[in-house]
Amino acid sequence: TLIVDFDDSVTHFGFDYFSPPGFNVTDTVINVYGADDSTFLSSFTNLSTPPHTSRAFYGYTDTNGIGRVVVANTSISSSSFIDDLTYGSAAVPEPSSLALLGMGGLGMCGYRWRRKRKAKLSA
Repeated sequence: TLIVDFDDSVTHFGFDYFSPPGFNVTDTVINVYGADDSTFLSSFTNLSTPPHTSRAFYGYTDTNGIGRVVVANTSISSSSFIDDLTYGSAAVPEPSSLALLGMGGLGMCGYRWRRKRKAKLSA
């Protein structure tokens, strides 16, 4: 059994999965738990991989957060390998960037309005 606990909640993870020849990959179960490490979110069962020379990619996304992934072989004749585990959180745009962009736009509109007003008064 392999247990992956994420220190901080992540929103997505994925990995390459493969099994050596002669082993039954369908005996592997992968359970995904929420940010509190106890809420069950999903399960991968009856996994299949291409021939052992290549890998299959499995991934999961949950916007509420993922805290733990458990990989277990349910049979002694099972053997599987996980490689290239990747995980992360979705990037959230910073509100101050949008505020600066809006203020710049308002400033340019104000400048244009002021030039037009000055031109009318001069004429």
